[in-house]
Amino acid sequence: MRKSSVGCVLLFVLLLIFVHVEMEMVDARRPPIKYCESRSHGFRGLCFSKTNCGLACRHEGFHGGYCKPLSRHCYCRKPCV
Repeated sequence: MRKSSVGCVLLFVLLLIFVHVEMEMVDARRPPIKYCESRSHGFRGLCFSKTNCGLACRHEGFHGGYCKPLSRHCYCRKPCV
C-alpha cells in the first residue's frame, strides 16, 4: 500500500512539473505587449500621486498612468494597436 501511494504522489508531482513547463513555453511564444504613452491633457499641477494620475488618464481613454520622476508630469499609457 505504501509503495502505491508514493508512486501516486510522484506521478502527481511530475504532472505538475509538466504542466508548469508547458505554460512557460506558451508564455514565451507570446510577443511582449508594447505600450504607447502620452502626456496627460487633463492632469494639472505637479504629479506626485500615481492614483490621481491614473484616474485622469482613465478619463482620457487610457488604461492608466504614472508620474515621471524628474519632470513630475503625468503620463498616460495604453497598449499600442
